[in-house]
Amino acid sequence: MKKTRVIAVAAALVVALAAAVFAAYDSSEDPFVTLSYLNKQFTQKVQTLIDEAIAPIKAKVDAYSAPAQTAADADSTAYEVLELKKGARLMAHGSCEVILRQGGTAAVVSPFAEQGIGDLSDGSELLDGAALPINHLLLIPRGGDGRGIVITSDKAYVMVRGKYAIENAG
Repeated sequence: MKKTRVIAVAAALVVALAAAVFAAYDSSEDPFVTLSYLNKQFTQKVQTLIDEAIAPIKAKVDAYSAPAQTAADADSTAYEVLELKKGARLMAHGSCEVILRQGGTAAVVSPFAEQGIGDLSDGSELLDGAALPINHLLLIPRGGDGRGIVITSDKAYVMVRGKYAIENAG
């Protein structure tokens, strides 16, 4: 709807400028104006006036139609693959998705008796100490509350998306 309005305003400006040019340069001594004369004398001036008149409108249309994207947004859909050693803890610092890959084991870390990590693949809740199933999409719903995973095998590969921190066993 806004683009239609911009086009209508631009067309009205073109017609108004053309009428002004013809009125200003028409004389009774030379009533005939050829196309080549208009092209040589007025086209560039008219185009400049139109560009100046439309520039603020075009800037507003471009600002509304271009989606804002930050560097953080650009990678927000990508999973990061991590190789973690035994005892390492992946703790959520925000909502976080985790997938334990083949060849390693891990367990849930949660300070809550009845809240843990959501297993989105089968719709269950994995509580503190529960083993993570391989290749299941797991959701840590919020970060900073002590929920995460701990690696229980010598090493494990984990895919993660979201905000997290790695704490090594010490």
